[in-house]
Amino acid sequence: MQRFRLVSPGFLGRVLTLAILGSVLALLPGSTVTALAAPAAGATGHIDEFAVSATGSPMGITTGPDGNLWFAEASGAIGRITPSGTVSQFAVTNAASAPVGIASGPNGNLWFTESSGSGNAVGEMTPAGVMVNTFGLPTASVVPTGITAGPSGTNAVWATEYAGGHVVEVGATGTVTTQPVSGTVIGLPTEITTGPDGNLWFTEQDGATPTVGQMTPAGVLTNHSVTTTTLANSNLGDITVGPDNNLWFTESGDGTGNGFVDKVVPATGVVTRFPLTTTTAQPLGITSGPDGDLWVTVAGTNTIDQISTTGTVVAEYPVPSANAFAPTLPASSAVGGITEGPDGNIWFTEQTTGKIGRLTISGNVSVSPNPVAFGEQGIGATSTVRTVTVTASGGAATVTAVSLANVTGTQFAIASDNCTNAVLTPASPTCTLGLTFNPAATGAQGATLTVTSSASNSPAVVPVTGSGSVLTTSVFPSVTLFPNTGLGTTSTSRSVFLGNAGPGNLTVGSVFVTGTAKAEFPIVQDHCSGQTLAPQGLCSVAVEFAPVTEGVQAATISFQDNAANSPQTALLIGRGVQQSGYWLVASDGGIFSYGPGAKFFGSTGNIKLNKPVVGMAATPDSQGYWLVATDGGIFSYGDANFFGSTGAIKLNQPVVAMASTPDGQGYWLVASDGGIFSYGDAKFFGSTGSIKLNKPIVGMAATADGQGYWLVASDGGIFSFGDASFFGSAGSIKLNKPVVGMAPTADGQGYWLDASDGGIFTYGDATFQGSAGSIKLNKPMVGMTPTPTGGGYWLDASDGGIFSYGDAKFFGSAGSITLNKPMVGMAASN
Repeated sequence: MQRFRLVSPGFLGRVLTLAILGSVLALLPGSTVTALAAPAAGATGHIDEFAVSATGSPMGITTGPDGNLWFAEASGAIGRITPSGTVSQFAVTNAASAPVGIASGPNGNLWFTESSGSGNAVGEMTPAGVMVNTFGLPTASVVPTGITAGPSGTNAVWATEYAGGHVVEVGATGTVTTQPVSGTVIGLPTEITTGPDGNLWFTEQDGATPTVGQMTPAGVLTNHSVTTTTLANSNLGDITVGPDNNLWFTESGDGTGNGFVDKVVPATGVVTRFPLTTTTAQPLGITSGPDGDLWVTVAGTNTIDQISTTGTVVAEYPVPSANAFAPTLPASSAVGGITEGPDGNIWFTEQTTGKIGRLTISGNVSVSPNPVAFGEQGIGATSTVRTVTVTASGGAATVTAVSLANVTGTQFAIASDNCTNAVLTPASPTCTLGLTFNPAATGAQGATLTVTSSASNSPAVVPVTGSGSVLTTSVFPSVTLFPNTGLGTTSTSRSVFLGNAGPGNLTVGSVFVTGTAKAEFPIVQDHCSGQTLAPQGLCSVAVEFAPVTEGVQAATISFQDNAANSPQTALLIGRGVQQSGYWLVASDGGIFSYGPGAKFFGSTGNIKLNKPVVGMAATPDSQGYWLVATDGGIFSYGDANFFGSTGAIKLNQPVVAMASTPDGQGYWLVASDGGIFSYGDAKFFGSTGSIKLNKPIVGMAATADGQGYWLVASDGGIFSFGDASFFGSAGSIKLNKPVVGMAPTADGQGYWLDASDGGIFTYGDATFQGSAGSIKLNKPMVGMTPTPTGGGYWLDASDGGIFSYGDAKFFGSAGSITLNKPMVGMAASN
């Protein structure tokens, strides 16, 4: 709604207007309004006055984008006044241009009309007081007066040409477009505002037929006549959008009084007149107040009048300075600038005294946000507290009660109330409430928040909205696998995550581990308990595995929260192991077992083989093992199940090694050309069988989760497949001896390579624990295997000699006995 007002039509000159003003006022009939005692400062009805300058001549006024009041000064400046009353003035490009109307533009700048003959333009100024531009109007001496921001989406300002009979549009780039307001008769358009219907509305003074104009942004004009048989030649003044979404404007009379405020309904154009308290009222400026009433500057009574939307004069407040407003003269008009300020008070310009006035009105209470919208919230989940601010503007108000009425159930609640019995004053105008939402059902939910107070607009009623939805949560990984961990030791920690997919906030109460082995899975870091996760938020818990019992251990980690499916759970699995032995295998399939944990389950040492054995793998529980021959024949012992072999098919190249899946329900075979053969639950992730290798493949290892594997060539080249990450290789360096095997670390984030001279190469998180590379061996190394903890490894030579490093214990070797066939590999018991 508009916050700018009009200068004398034809702009006879500020000096002439003021010179005749005193004699005109002296001739006005006496007022019948009883003078009111001036209220105390800060009380309802109190008026403060702030001097601009002796020659300031403040005219139109508006609330700027910076939260201050801005006003046009006909003496050649734009003024600014803060809500506390500090005045600043800023020069315009042409000091003689006589700024009259002013408005906040759609681009965040101040726009104003320059009404003198030397001005004849629309000016633009930033909230810092810097002139941006002056846009000259195409026709000379048209006296631009009123101005307003255009309808939403037009990105333009609109002004009236009083003497030119046009409404002019100034676009974002400064393009000026004029539209006539009537046919052959000059309509004398004065003030203008953007209506609730998206059209431009303006007042016209065209002799005997004063008119309210309605124009679309495209320039289509409709005129609504205001003349009656009882009052001709009435001068129309300011126009604004009322609290009732109708257009309201002033009739300052025909020079002998007879003033009205008028209402026009946008949809019908029907005009209704409402008389003021005296025939000498002469209303000029008009604005909507924060209290739902209209406020008018009245020259004849030198008052600010409060008028309801029924046209009733509610109250009249005398202005302390006499003759504050320039009245409407016969066949001409003058400004009565008035606006609602950012502080909720009524601000106005006193053209004849050079002052800005502030009227403190009855405290008006508002609630923010309005509506209070929670959006989607999970069923059974209480939202975070939504802060609601109650603000009194325009004066003091006491909050007497706060209530919340749910439409259904009790899903909305008042969590905190700092407002009931609070006294809100200009020095401390706000208090706060806290609301929560805990839906019991899906779909839209609603309530009403009512704030009852001593304010004139009490009660303030605000809708509260929200929607119940199923809160979606997830725990990942669903299964956390820990590396085999030695009894009495502790693994590295693993993180388990709780995610909130929304729609509401997830409040986590606690995290705990259950199950018979819960003591072996301690939580060492908890970033979830007591936390509130916004939608798409995550929290994490770090868990270690500290086994005291040998074998597979399992537990459940649970997250207790406000989701409907609480608690959410995931599995924790680890294996407690004793570093209690290893097996060696010879090329004839003979098995040599050492240590109490490596039991003998059988061998092929006493049978005739089609092809020699080249490797072995142990089952996860160390209760069995497989042997593999170069033709891919498989020999299974103990709880090692047979899942298939290549013994009956013709191979391009011989098999050189094997690896088992983590659960022991499958295995892979690898040939020297990198061809992969998978059996049981072992998945195929790729091979080098179709590419030319620099050197043959000599070994393989599986990742901890069985979703990938590495192959190693005799030159130390590494080939990774599935989720097996590449951490480096020896393929580009000159080796003293060829690589004969590899072993992964317990967590799968690294690996070791073993050369035939016992040299060790480490990659990723594989740590160097020692090697035989600097000593003279009786026989070459043929392979290696890591300890279950990953803290060490064994190397085995073809004569059965064992070399142990790190936490790998020595349980014995075949180095001192005569073998039927050389050793070709080894496996550790878990």
